Amino acid sequence: MDFNTELNNQLSSISVWLNENKIGLTADKTKNIVREIFWAAVDNDIKEIDIYKIKEHLKHEDFTIPKGDLWSRLLDYFDNNDKYIEFFKNIANLTPRGLDTSPNACCGKFELLYRLLRPNSSQPKTGDILDNGVIYELKGTDVRISDTELTGIEYNKRCTKIFKHHIEGNTVKKGGLAGSTVYEIEKKQYREHYTKEFGKDITKSKKLLTEYFNTNGWNCDDVEINSLFPNDVWDQDIMQKIILKKMFNKYKDSKKFDTIYIFGDGTDVKIINTSDDLMCLKITSDYFRINQTGAVGWYIL
Repeated sequence: MDFNTELNNQLSSISVWLNENKIGLTADKTKNIVREIFWAAVDNDIKEIDIYKIKEHLKHEDFTIPKGDLWSRLLDYFDNNDKYIEFFKNIANLTPRGLDTSPNACCGKFELLYRLLRPNSSQPKTGDILDNGVIYELKGTDVRISDTELTGIEYNKRCTKIFKHHIEGNTVKKGGLAGSTVYEIEKKQYREHYTKEFGKDITKSKKLLTEYFNTNGWNCDDVEINSLFPNDVWDQDIMQKIILKKMFNKYKDSKKFDTIYIFGDGTDVKIINTSDDLMCLKITSDYFRINQTGAVGWYIL
């Protein structure tokens, strides 16, 4: 077989795979995706026969994407074929323009891989993946859960109104607000400072924090407010997790999805169905930019 024939057969086999999985809404979009998969195949010595074996195996033996190590699960599924796993790792990082649904809704990492591993999945009008009646949102690394409406500037205004004259704030050291007194109670670097401030009058602090949560759109009940003071000491970690849960619920209602897959690098996949599932995650840093119009949020892992 000459080179051109082999090349055409390879491209054709990938195109057939995409068409069978209904990936690519137009011929041009499909062509874009084919080309990206082709180079992943070349880099991992994946031939036409390999494409056929992969798609037929997935077609006839259901693969369920699990929690934990996706690559180990795939290695078992494909009988320890290492080159297939490296191929899939490459595909996981592809974000082909052919899967973009609009200029503002770009394909994310792991979306193409999911569609290939789950042949009956599809691209819904909202969310990333529709699979067996469930709408999934897919996340890779640097995952951020943001409030649906609360901006950093508005958050700063509300916090100042709530806490001014009641507790001592912190001083901004740089940026446009340098020298200003603000109330960044969510930031780790001020944990010790606000632990002392909220410890001066716990009854008063609980009232202030109730107002803080409710004013910012994260309505809390008395049980949640009391949980912020285990052993009568304000706990910033608990507060951060409660805010994260409130943001997640607002985000879920807004985006109309059922479940989030957080893939990371694929070695520790997490599946988030409800806000309670967030408790297995770690908040790595905040995104509360109090002099910016971006929505406040948390980076999680």
